[in-house]
Amino acid sequence: MARRMLSLVMIAGLMLGVSLFAAPSLGSALTLNCITVANTTGGSFTGQFGGPSGACTGAVGSGNTWNTGAPIVLPVGNFLTLTQNPGSLTGEAAFNFDTSDKPGAGTGAYTITINGVTGILDTSVSANPNAQGGPVLNLGGQDNLGFTTNEASEWVLLGTFSAGADSFKLWVGYADNLHSAPLPGPPCLDANGNCVPDNVAGATWGSTTATSQFIGGGAGFLGGQFTGGPNCNATSGATCFDAGAILIQEVARVPEPSSAFLLGVGLMGMAAYGRRYLRRKSS
Repeated sequence: MARRMLSLVMIAGLMLGVSLFAAPSLGSALTLNCITVANTTGGSFTGQFGGPSGACTGAVGSGNTWNTGAPIVLPVGNFLTLTQNPGSLTGEAAFNFDTSDKPGAGTGAYTITINGVTGILDTSVSANPNAQGGPVLNLGGQDNLGFTTNEASEWVLLGTFSAGADSFKLWVGYADNLHSAPLPGPPCLDANGNCVPDNVAGATWGSTTATSQFIGGGAGFLGGQFTGGPNCNATSGATCFDAGAILIQEVARVPEPSSAFLLGVGLMGMAAYGRRYLRRKSS
């Protein structure tokens, strides 16, 4: 019986050791308590999520754009979209994440910080021709404030990053159904012409689902000079977007390679020792 049990332990150790060499992904959840977006040249149009209260104190000077009052827990594979501030505001004050409105060509790109430990520069290249090859969030510094300057852009992946023990993917995009591009072109200049970033499967724009959280909302805009794109009534209701957006997805993390390697070698060594022990005992 002892010999049989030792054989089973040896086999189990060998299998576990080999499996650790493959570095399996570990499930985790990203707890978001501070997200800031700020222009590197001091632009006044910045956004901030802070939860719980005080978590982002002093991070940026424009207030808690997406203040939920509590951290957001993002399970593996789930998405979070942050964009234009929701609420009943009308007029320009509602557009407090209109990231392209830092005036002047060539203005600095935006830096995104997650939980205060990860500073990420918006190195994206927008497919919107108005951006002239510049980053998504500030339209490459080319916003001339014309009423037909459409700024919509699909999501552009900046990369996979780490915040503490967690890993996440980060995209930037731009929603703009307030401004219609001049005819005969499409009303909006994102890939499918619906004015909002929606090219990442599973990330739902405009509503919260079981796997995708959305913090933001449409607004009205005073004045009739805006033509309005799809689903935007520029003079009534709260249906129009003119704002940058960021998209975060929590992804499974992988064990530290050195730790997995050492544990795997140790278990395989124990299995080999057990096998030699059984051979000596039987001889």
